[in-house]
Amino acid sequence: MSSPSSRLAGLLTLCVVFAPGCATHLYQPSSPHPQPARVTASFTVTRDVIYTPPGWPAALPADLYVPTLAANTPRPAVLLLHGGGWTDG
Repeated sequence: MSSPSSRLAGLLTLCVVFAPGCATHLYQPSSPHPQPARVTASFTVTRDVIYTPPGWPAALPADLYVPTLAANTPRPAVLLLHGGGWTDG
């Protein structure tokens, strides 16, 4: 027969292992479908901006979509970081 302290240790181990799994349902979003972001109606598009350094083996172009807002107005930002390895798509 096991001692009370080893039974308590086993019970505590079970609680530590299984309790976090039970708590995952507590943080469900209030809305099952996220609302789409508002799109700024006025923006300028600059196409085929080469963002590779001079002398790079291949010129890689990007299209820039910049909202036309006053200079002191906060603007949304998206930053794309690519560490390499894309071979398709």
